[in-house]
Amino acid sequence: LNIDHRSGYDIIKLIRNDMGNLNFSTPVLIVSGFLNKSIVAEIKDKVQGIYNKPIEHIELAKVIRKVS
Repeated sequence: LNIDHRSGYDIIKLIRNDMGNLNFSTPVLIVSGFLNKSIVAEIKDKVQGIYNKPIEHIELAKVIRKVS
């Protein structure tokens, strides 16, 4: 995930490290084809789930309902 020259990792840090951010408590799910173990270790407590691709759409829908 790259947004405005930032990675998904950067975005998660940005919203979770600022309690005033409108998305501070928004549930975040990571779905990636490549997961760096050191980054996963750093963000696992800041997100509601981390999943490897491929993930079945039915399973993903269950996860989304769970955190909604």
